Amino acid sequence: PFTDLCASAGAVLRPDLVVTTYEHLSPAGSHHLSEAFGCPVVQLYGTAETGLAGWTCAVGRWHFDPQAVAVEVVAADGSYTAAGECGRLLITPLGRRTMPLIRFDTGDIGRCPTGPCPCGRAGPVVDAVEGRSSDLLETSSGKLFSPFAVFRYISDLGVTDWQLVQRRPGEIEIVLPAGTTVRDHEIGRIEARISRYFEEKATVVVRPSGE
Repeated sequence: PFTDLCASAGAVLRPDLVVTTYEHLSPAGSHHLSEAFGCPVVQLYGTAETGLAGWTCAVGRWHFDPQAVAVEVVAADGSYTAAGECGRLLITPLGRRTMPLIRFDTGDIGRCPTGPCPCGRAGPVVDAVEGRSSDLLETSSGKLFSPFAVFRYISDLGVTDWQLVQRRPGEIEIVLPAGTTVRDHEIGRIEARISRYFEEKATVVVRPSGE
């Protein structure tokens, strides 16, 4: 990563702000960037079809410009989700006149807001973007879950470089850099948290590897 390159070269960069886009940034990744550059980190949200649509505030919620887009979070059957529940993130760009795009399904999973954002900003807000609807983890019983909650659990290991692999339902493999030491009780704690998230038993395997 760029932060490792700066560290190896002895370069100290102090920007006023770090802005990330394109792919979702994990909480551990955001914390790592903030610590490395000594400044806040803001994530931008957009798609090729809708353009730039949203950004994260200081408390980590996603805000959307009400003059640019309309935002909805809906269940699989199209009904609106309840506060705190996850669903399909639909966006309607409001500035298109040549080719209107109505309720575009972004393919992302959003969590419906539980109330006004503590940062005080008004307008459309989503508590979290939980990942892609096509990138889901499968439990032993066949239920599907977003991997982004699991990303937060892995962040507790204190590592910034890792890979999540699922080879069979109900089992999750965490690949870490070679030489990384993880204690058994830490693996057990993550396994317990994932099992609670899945609402059934999950197996976690940690594999330090140079690959």
